[in-house]
Amino acid sequence: MLINRRLDVLVTHPTRQHSLQLVRALLEAERLAEFWTGRPLSAGERKQLDHVSGPGGGTRPVAGQVRSFPGFLLPRLIGNRVAPPRVATVVAHDGDARFDGFSARRLRARAADAWSTVFCYENSARETFRAAKRLGMTTVLDAASVHHSAQDAWASFRESDRAHRRITRRKDEEIALADYVWVTSEMARETYLEAGVPRQKISVVPLGVEVSAFTPPPRESDSASTRFIFVGRATAVKGVDVLLDAFRRLREEEPSSRLMMVGRRPRGLTRPDGVEFGGQLTRAELARELRRADCLVLPSRFDSFGLVVPEAMATGLPVIVSDRVGAKDLVRHGETGWVFAAEDREALYQRLAWCVANRPRLLEMGRQAAASASDHDWEVYRQRVQHLLERMEAPRVSGVQLPSSA
Repeated sequence: MLINRRLDVLVTHPTRQHSLQLVRALLEAERLAEFWTGRPLSAGERKQLDHVSGPGGGTRPVAGQVRSFPGFLLPRLIGNRVAPPRVATVVAHDGDARFDGFSARRLRARAADAWSTVFCYENSARETFRAAKRLGMTTVLDAASVHHSAQDAWASFRESDRAHRRITRRKDEEIALADYVWVTSEMARETYLEAGVPRQKISVVPLGVEVSAFTPPPRESDSASTRFIFVGRATAVKGVDVLLDAFRRLREEEPSSRLMMVGRRPRGLTRPDGVEFGGQLTRAELARELRRADCLVLPSRFDSFGLVVPEAMATGLPVIVSDRVGAKDLVRHGETGWVFAAEDREALYQRLAWCVANRPRLLEMGRQAAASASDHDWEVYRQRVQHLLERMEAPRVSGVQLPSSA
């Protein structure tokens, strides 16, 4: 049972990421004071939140607790459509900073509400944390990515050097102001530890999936071609060049092999033989494509988590992921999938070739993956959030030091 249950937790996010699941967890615990976001909730999302039951049972509308400020999102949307990547990145970061300043001013104006805790997200936390500190609030950075030093080591950045230094300086200040840093995987935690962030500040809260939306179809082994699927933006960060090189080699040996690539297709990316581009899909459309596949491949140079991994596993697919995908924590190597060294084209090719040669084995591995899916449901994530919130508050009552959590 949570300590001092009351509506005292603020969440701010300029866009969305997984913040809506955090909000649901706080609603279930009857702890959410307000949620400020730059992205308006859809009718379906608002209806979903309105039907959340608290510990005492019953539901209530959240209209007064969820506030959207879409004006901060508009420059990002325009920049993504018309600006070159190096400019669009800066526009997005500057928009997040403006949202942060707005949230800080709004928080200072609401000081009389005496909220206890604020959750913020990278690039939009510094000023809000400063305001929260003055009000005696606990500050939590809900980090959706690995530490920026690891990002720089594993992939190139798009903005100018000067802009990049400004952005990373802001990130460092946010981490310093955070009482706690929540990360999505053990891999992400290691990057923060290597950057010198104190261990006691960091907790791992793995993300999840709506398992009921990604149920497996009946599967039978047949002589049809082996069909691999990739989901995400077709970029170097996602390791698409590594994937396409390995797949081209596979096609030379196994011409019937197929690869479906779901997600935004960058300009100039040609379509190799055997590759289909599916574009951006709804959740239901993605579930259908996953059910048509035999194996998910996610060879990212870095991916703090990778939500498509539990989605694919829930659908009954084994997965091949690089060791820089945070969701590798969910994979039992050789049982529900495989983990290979990022950028190792030979290792990826060998794994793809094994899948083609051992297609009946993929069915059993997929069944094991689906059986483990309940461990990765969003409900489990929300339970972890509530448990961690209780652990965070324990030192206020007992005066003990909170240890880091796995």
